[in-house]
Amino acid sequence: MSDKKEPERSGRRRRRKGFTSVSSVLSTVANKFGLETRMKEQAFMSMWQYVVGEPLSSLSRPVFIDYQRNLVVGVRDSAVASELSLRKKEIMASLRSLASSVGIGIAGVRFDVRHFHRSAPDSGSESFAQPASQAIPEPTDADLDNLVLEDSYLQELAFIEESMSESTRDEEVKSRILGIYERELRHRQWLAASGAPLCSACGQPERRLHGGEALCTPCYVDSLSRSKT
Repeated sequence: MSDKKEPERSGRRRRRKGFTSVSSVLSTVANKFGLETRMKEQAFMSMWQYVVGEPLSSLSRPVFIDYQRNLVVGVRDSAVASELSLRKKEIMASLRSLASSVGIGIAGVRFDVRHFHRSAPDSGSESFAQPASQAIPEPTDADLDNLVLEDSYLQELAFIEESMSESTRDEEVKSRILGIYERELRHRQWLAASGAPLCSACGQPERRLHGGEALCTPCYVDSLSRSKT
């Protein structure tokens, strides 16, 4: 009987080691470079696999953080939702640890079958969104891959990579986190070059701004959170 349990314990140790490494690197990078909310949330959500492991990470995916600071996770079906709900206390402990490492707050998590096969809404604020410019379509993967990053962005990536090298030797973790930030920088540069409107609070380009103050999604969600307190 002990032979059957040993692999499970070993697997848990391996997952925990990876989770700890991710949390440490995220904290170092976020604190050193003062990364903005959008990047922090993208990095946080991309680490879902370290929180739940396989096979659940392939059957679910974080979609967005709503204005009540709940992480909304799309799930393939109700069976997956039930399985994750049974582990909700454990999952929340890990999520709070990861969120804290990048300096964001998470109040809860909810599992939703509807969001597994669709794009993320704008954090619950779609009814207040200003229309997206018809002249600025969403960039394709090819658009972003073919983009030549500006020197300032390349320098930023180099600094982040150097910081991660000082924090961990886990190449998989470093590559994953660096890829997240590079993708966001490419997306930002593409929007700016396409004439996207700028958020009145943070000055970042966005295809669609929200509310009367013309805010990007992260700033708008933050304003909603403050108004609820």
